[in-house]
Amino acid sequence: NLEELNIQENNLTEISKGITELPNLKNLYISENKISHIPTEFKNLKELRELDLNVNLIEEIPDFFQDFDLELLYIAHNKLSEFPKCIENMKTLKELDVSENDIKEIPEFITELINLEMLAMTEISATSLPQDLTNLTKLEELCVDLPISKLPESVIPPLTSDHCHV
Repeated sequence: NLEELNIQENNLTEISKGITELPNLKNLYISENKISHIPTEFKNLKELRELDLNVNLIEEIPDFFQDFDLELLYIAHNKLSEFPKCIENMKTLKELDVSENDIKEIPEFITELINLEMLAMTEISATSLPQDLTNLTKLEELCVDLPISKLPESVIPPLTSDHCHV
């Protein structure tokens, strides 16, 4: 009946298959390890709502992640070279952090994640943002490190908020 598991900072190199046998797991925090691969059995975690994979060695987020009703996904400081395509179908996401990866382009579909309240994309290789960020009407915190001249005009008014970092 375990609903939350915190195994951060344990020098883990893989995710134990035993974790995938916790059907009620809602919150999983595995940041600051040395994990490079997410096993297929991970898809058994149907109740997962919060997943923190920050500071690992992950190169790819599996497509089956789109089947989760995640509200929080932290995948910052990994080895991602592109924005995970599966995120396009994660309509329940409220917080997303893809910072400190080698992501070269932010896809337009990011503007369709209408429940996002926090979006962090600092220290990535992308040089621009999608134009229609105003679709993200619930967005309270936007963290980017692009020059203001590179930001879409539609984003500039919300930047007066205390919750936006450029």
